[in-house]
This record gives sequence, structure tokens and C-alpha cells, in this order.
Amino acid sequence: MKLGRRARLAHGVLGVMYELRCSGEQECTSFRISVGVERKYGRLLGYGSLFWVLSALEKRGVLTSRWEAVVGERPRRKYYSLVVR
Repeated sequence: MKLGRRARLAHGVLGVMYELRCSGEQECTSFRISVGVERKYGRLLGYGSLFWVLSALEKRGVLTSRWEAVVGERPRRKYYSLVVR
């Protein structure tokens, strides 16, 4: 069965997040995920595609997210983590 583009993106993102979790990172930012996808698959994801995948996975209950508290003038970050069942 051939996966569609969005399914391949979701599969790649989940693969990277699983590897990060296994290496000890419980949460990661979208930037960290995009760097992981680029290193693992040799492809740079556009942020529109990445945020679509993250949002879809969160709606399905596969991921959770939280916003970091604002520190100084730096923009806040959103952290994602895999749901363990």
C-alpha cells in the first residue's frame, strides 16, 4: 500500500519524535523536530507542512503540547511530546 504525502510526513515526524524520546528528550520544539526530519530523511520540511502534521497528530491524541512561559523578550515556544499508552 502506498502512503500519501501527508501520511508519509506524519510517519516521519513520529519516527523522529520516537527516536528523540528514546534518547531521553521527553519534549521537543517544532524546530528540533524539523532538524531531526532533515537529518534522518535528508528533506527539509516547510513549517506549514510540519505544523499541519503536528496539529493533526495532536487532534488524534498521539501528541500533546504545551506553551512555555515567556522568558524576557524571547518569543515563547511550544513543546510537543508523544502520548504513552
